[in-house]
This record gives sequence, C-alpha cells and structure tokens, in this order.
Amino acid sequence: NPVFAGVLKSDENIYFADIYGKLSRWSNGCVETSTQMSYSPCFSNPCRFGENGAVLLGCHDGIIRCYDHDLNLQFEYKIGAVIRSGCLVADGGKSVFVSTTAGDVLKLGAVVENSVCVGLREESRILLEGEIWSDSCLCDGSLAVGCRDSKLWFIKHQHH
Repeated sequence: NPVFAGVLKSDENIYFADIYGKLSRWSNGCVETSTQMSYSPCFSNPCRFGENGAVLLGCHDGIIRCYDHDLNLQFEYKIGAVIRSGCLVADGGKSVFVSTTAGDVLKLGAVVENSVCVGLREESRILLEGEIWSDSCLCDGSLAVGCRDSKLWFIKHQHH
C-alpha cells in the first residue's frame, strides 16, 4: 500500500502508516506487526509519545490514536476535522499540538492516571485563515505553523 506519511524511528523499530489507515512496525528486516487503525487515509507522520515508547498519529477521520510498542490501541481523541499534519509532542510529553485542514491549531494536554497517560484533553484552539497541511515546530517559545493563507504563523506557547 502507498505510504504518504513520514516514518518514525524509535529504538530499533520503524513505524509507518499507509493511505488505507494501516499502521505497521518494521523491525529485523520485515514488517513484524500491523493494525488497521482506520479505514480513512492517513498522511500524518507518527511521533513518539510518552516514556513507554507509544506511537501517536492522526488520520483523515479526525481522530488522534495512541498505540503501544506492539501496536495495541491505548486511547483515541476525536478532533472532528481532517488531520494531515504530524502531531508535535512538547513539554516533555505533557502537551501535544495538532493542526487540521479546517485551519484549527489545537494544544492538547496529557491526561495522566497513576503515572500513565490515558488520554488527551483540549487546552486551547486557534482558528487560522486557511487549511493546514504542514507539520509544525517549536521556535523560540512559539509554535511555527505554515498555512494555506500564504503565511507562516508564530503562535506563543505557554509551557506547563
């Protein structure tokens, strides 16, 4: 299946998603395990989340999913708009930034129970003037986001 998203190297594994919503883990020269996340396309780059090596990514169905090392689903968080950009983990895993093609930039906080992340909660949302397809990054205390309105936005980030 075609892979339009980036890949994540974490420890000795490589994680990638295909356009048909399947997340796979490559190790020891072959695909060791796969899971059907969604039947919606996935162009979002997977990222590492948390201390246990979890994998976090969004899909066109507007849902962010978190999987453990063996690709068992840990939790889902519904955004409600198409996610094409990769999630950005910040603040030592306490925050996740995600952008949508509807122009939303969300800051999500980790929900922790007994020292384990069990979900995400919305902390803030900003609507930009165009679709967002690109990944974002942190730059000098701001979140840098490219937008289809022909602008590069710098959104001040408040640390936890």
